[in-house]
Amino acid sequence: MSLLIEGANIAGVEESDALLDAIALHKPDVVILTEAYHYSQHVPGYQRVQYSKKHGAEARDVLVLVKDGLKIKRRALIKMTQAWYGPFTLRKRAPRRYIVVVVVKDGVKYPIMAVHFPPGGPQGGVKTRGRNKSAWRASAKRVRRWLRLRALAVAAGDFNADKQDVKKYVAPAGAIVDMASNVDGAVAKAGELNVTVLPHPRKMHGWFLARVFPA
Repeated sequence: MSLLIEGANIAGVEESDALLDAIALHKPDVVILTEAYHYSQHVPGYQRVQYSKKHGAEARDVLVLVKDGLKIKRRALIKMTQAWYGPFTLRKRAPRRYIVVVVVKDGVKYPIMAVHFPPGGPQGGVKTRGRNKSAWRASAKRVRRWLRLRALAVAAGDFNADKQDVKKYVAPAGAIVDMASNVDGAVAKAGELNVTVLPHPRKMHGWFLARVFPA
């Protein structure tokens, strides 16, 4: 008994067939996409969870797909509190939004938060002159609290930080961290978490499969 999550940052490859090919090959239960602002492609066999611009400028950044036949018990959009900058300029951006879904498989409820942290990690980033420090740490604090309050839960996507910083700032006591790259991966309060790296069309982000086993 387990849940299979596929994660992919799709910046610059929105029109590529690589994502659809990967989904068709691995048949994940849940797909988490980041940089999905303009991704309108229909994915056969999956329910789409994405919020519109009326929920904020960053609401369409994260997209969640849930396999047909699995029940979505709950869905919500969680608003962060801090504006952020960049990633390549000092343009101020609206606070990030993260999607929460509770997916039921084999009678087990899996709370999942799909995340895309501001760039720069806990020190705020060199290119943005450290300006994302408060935004990144606010995201880390919010996600950590959400995980801590649950016996079984997964946060997955793009953390814009390496494994050690994700462990230190995001993962509560007892959580497992596994990364597919220096920024992409998952944190789980679960019995077991295994992350497998998938090829990225442009060899950029770490596309991944995360298999979550309840305790």
